[in-house]
Amino acid sequence: SDGILVGFSDGVIRYLKLRSGIKPNGNEKKLEFDMRMMQVLKPHTKPVTFIALEVKNQWIATGVR
Repeated sequence: SDGILVGFSDGVIRYLKLRSGIKPNGNEKKLEFDMRMMQVLKPHTKPVTFIALEVKNQWIATGVR
């Protein structure tokens, strides 16, 4: 499961999961991707300027300036 953590200017952090699949499209098959929002956190009131992920994917650290 591939995902991305995204920080926003309002202090919100979103975890988005990348999904892919092969869908028939007429006589050919088409590989499609989309993103699903899995979790939303608002740990800050200022813009999120960094996100660090612990090696075993158990902890995240975020910060603002």
